[in-house]
Amino acid sequence: MSQIKHAVRTRPYYLARQTALDARIERTRTLTKANRVACGAKRRSDGEPCEAPSVPGKRRCKWHGGCSTGPRTPEGKARVAENLNHRR
Repeated sequence: MSQIKHAVRTRPYYLARQTALDARIERTRTLTKANRVACGAKRRSDGEPCEAPSVPGKRRCKWHGGCSTGPRTPEGKARVAENLNHRR
């Protein structure tokens, strides 16, 4: 019986499936709360820093711009550049 189990575990589709499962587990491990920092943006409700975990790979939470991809259109990029120069 142990020979049959061993034969099943060495088949290519089993190995590919196991590799994909290992990759998914590793990806989940890196997205845990322990690897994410507190947002820190000022809340409008009370002025205190936001304590929500940041979006993975970013510094802000999903409510304070962590999911933002920035301007996409030329008009949007021009508007951002104008505001940047205006604030300096």
